Amino acid sequence: MKLKSTLHIVFFLVAISLSSCEKLLEIDDPANELPSEVIFRSEATAKSALAGAYSAMTASSVFNVNITQFNAMSAGEVDFVGSTVFQDFMQNRYDPVITTRINNVWAETYNLIYRFNSIIAGLSDNSAISASVAQQMLGEARVMRAFCYFHLVNMFGDVPLVTITDVNKTSSLPRVPVPEIYNWLTIELEEAKNLVGDAYPGTAVLNSRAQVNKSAAKALLARIYLFQKNYTKAEQYATEVINKTDLYTLLPKADLGKVFLKDSREAILQLGPAVFYTNGYTVEGSTFVPTPTSTVANYELTQNLLVAFERNDERRTAWIKESNYAGKQTFQPFKYQNYNQTVATSSGRTEVPMLLRLAEQYLIRAEARSNTNNSSGARNDINILRRRAGLQDLASNINLEEAILKERQVEYFCELGDRWYTIKRMSKVDAIMQQLRPSFWKTYAQLYPIPQPARDTNPFLTQNDGYR
Repeated sequence: MKLKSTLHIVFFLVAISLSSCEKLLEIDDPANELPSEVIFRSEATAKSALAGAYSAMTASSVFNVNITQFNAMSAGEVDFVGSTVFQDFMQNRYDPVITTRINNVWAETYNLIYRFNSIIAGLSDNSAISASVAQQMLGEARVMRAFCYFHLVNMFGDVPLVTITDVNKTSSLPRVPVPEIYNWLTIELEEAKNLVGDAYPGTAVLNSRAQVNKSAAKALLARIYLFQKNYTKAEQYATEVINKTDLYTLLPKADLGKVFLKDSREAILQLGPAVFYTNGYTVEGSTFVPTPTSTVANYELTQNLLVAFERNDERRTAWIKESNYAGKQTFQPFKYQNYNQTVATSSGRTEVPMLLRLAEQYLIRAEARSNTNNSSGARNDINILRRRAGLQDLASNINLEEAILKERQVEYFCELGDRWYTIKRMSKVDAIMQQLRPSFWKTYAQLYPIPQPARDTNPFLTQNDGYR
């Protein structure tokens, strides 16, 4: 009990000491900061620091809802109908000066990167912590930092690459081209996967699939290599994850509604509880799912998404909620069904946000195989997902690129920006968005603007094309 109490105190202090950045890449030191040499003086306090960083990601609105929410509206998957507050996303017209939501995404993500940088710095060449423990935690921090950068470059394009905590140096860093960041990411992840173990590590406050293991590193690597068009490597790592059948299995059709539960066999990496508890429901669920007392459903899936589902696709049944308000039929994302503590308790469902899951590895491998003249292998991977959704196999003469694009659309709708990132990566964004939003679409809108508050702080930050 004494150790547990000590960890709670240290965790709280660590959370304070590493909190909030007021300016781009510049962290103000709180008056009650716990020195890093104290934090990393023992394994217990070091593990608490890592738990604090994971917890900060769970608590961050960016990763628990905004990345899904903003990118889904940008891609035309969901509309906000409660008011005009999100018109900038639904019309792909973003103002770098007044769009505070985009500024929050930028600032909060860099704040998380700072946290992981602090852990990496504290663990490196640290004789106070056993080599095996330091190695595992170091690998975890590097993978999570890479996860943050993946989303930054897909939303903003070129961004500063910050790997240190010295604000005198980080506060004036220029933007680094996306290809260079992807190269850095592959090097980082190739090294990190050798630092972490096959099993999920667990700590005093986190356990299960809420921390990085070797498969999580490989799953992210497979994704990065796909984005780089390194199809051989993408297929290799996707296959290695798929073959870890002792840990991962696609749930059967009857259990599609259980995919997003805590410790799902499809989960490769999930967010853990915020601080020391979990309520069994997610911010995303409370955002998208209307309550019985709601007078209107604020979020509605678009017809463009709904018509993409084939007849009898069980994913539509399991992952989409039909609502009726004032005689109007509407549909909402329902991957996370619990919208508050009461519902979570009564439903018996413990839901946690999913960061990486098994189905993506089949889609990655299908696309990699399609681009390396293995059409039958690509179709087989897609058919595995289709069969568990209750659909027939693809025809042998199908256009595989279009089939993969559509399969991603219905499998990964409203999920951490997948649709938005995919149509850009596959050079489909102009054709698709011009059809969806002919009155508004401009090519440059595929990247969000660099927030003006960040540019005011750092004169070396240039703006994305098209924005003032």
